[in-house]
Amino acid sequence: ADPGFDQTVEEDKLVTFDGSKSTDNVGIINYTWTFIDVTPQTLISKNPTYIFQTPGIYTITLNVTDAAGNSGIRQVTITVLDITSPRAEAGSDREVEKNTLVMFDASQSSDNVGILSYVWTFTDGTPQILYGPKPTYVFKSPGTYTITLNVTDAAGNSHTDAMSITVLDIPVWRELWFWLILASTATVIPTVLFGIKYYRNFQKEREAHHREEEFIRDVTRREKKKKEIEEKYKLPPIRDSPTMQNLLEKLGLKKER
Repeated sequence: ADPGFDQTVEEDKLVTFDGSKSTDNVGIINYTWTFIDVTPQTLISKNPTYIFQTPGIYTITLNVTDAAGNSGIRQVTITVLDITSPRAEAGSDREVEKNTLVMFDASQSSDNVGILSYVWTFTDGTPQILYGPKPTYVFKSPGTYTITLNVTDAAGNSHTDAMSITVLDIPVWRELWFWLILASTATVIPTVLFGIKYYRNFQKEREAHHREEEFIRDVTRREKKKKEIEEKYKLPPIRDSPTMQNLLEKLGLKKER
């Protein structure tokens, strides 16, 4: 048996096996090629063909048989190269706050045999390089940053993808609430408390003033009534006598105490 020389081929390319160099004194009647490509494979022919879809190293065994049942076995190696580039997926564009821990995510990246390295590059004042499928970073300055992901497989095939991260300053809503809270604690609350205190004091003064006005009006009414009685009945101005006091009481006008 003579399966030919070892071969190096690219994935998904047609491979031709060559057993034509095999010999026998009377002639070979059967060529059988066997190997494993995920599952056992068997090819029957002097020059069969096959397509390897998965990169790797394959050991191929050729068994030749003559009419008398005599056989010979020999092996050959086929190296299938990986020529498929991986697919980089840096993720969607995002907005984050400054001084917030950001996690990059390349988990959606893929390759036919597997990704060997993940490299993230961008500029934040100076060039930055991060490694791995999910590295983290803290942006301290607001702005828009372009992040480039480069993925490479074991064969050296690579692919890049980019995404942008917009780093925000203090959020407007947080700043607004901050000032509202500050205003409420520094201005509104003291103002309300002052207003309540002022209102209560005003009410007390008003009630006291009201009582004072009622007292004055009451005294004035009484004095006016007394004067009318004195003038009508020609009474003397002295009202401390028992007779005058009784008259005043009957008229509903008690002596001032």
